[in-house]
Amino acid sequence: MRAIYWASGLLAVTTGVSWAVEPADETFLSRAGYGHDNWTRQRYADLGRRDYVLEQLDPSSIADPVINRALREKEFDSLGMQLPNLVQTFGAGKPRGGGEPVNQLQAEMVLRAVSSRRQLETVLTEFWANHFNVDLSGAISVYQVPYMRDTIRPRVLGKFEDLVLAVA
Repeated sequence: MRAIYWASGLLAVTTGVSWAVEPADETFLSRAGYGHDNWTRQRYADLGRRDYVLEQLDPSSIADPVINRALREKEFDSLGMQLPNLVQTFGAGKPRGGGEPVNQLQAEMVLRAVSSRRQLETVLTEFWANHFNVDLSGAISVYQVPYMRDTIRPRVLGKFEDLVLAVA
């Protein structure tokens, strides 16, 4: 039997236990994400709590069309850039300024909180980014995009040791 505990233990999933499908539980959905929308309530009703959380633990299995479409748009162009391009485009003294990647990153975090179907990944990404508390200001702001995209987000549902080593 495997248990996964998140935050204060309000979200606990135990595999190997049969859970009956329940009506949408607003408290649970608020703890496992940023609340609920029609898609989340329906998905939760269809799958039940156990299978809903198991699906959230595998975010790559969840189509996220709103986020994918938004991130392809021009106002999020820095989020797909690799570090050399970020420095060249947004580094100190560049016309678009060093703060632009951070602005885009913050807008992406809000967009994911409001629109993503991968709610658990989104909540945990913000939690771990806050936990490791990296300053988002100053000349090094261009490093925040690859830090969140390549270091934090891919490891939020993995082993803590792997996350700590990647952050270090």
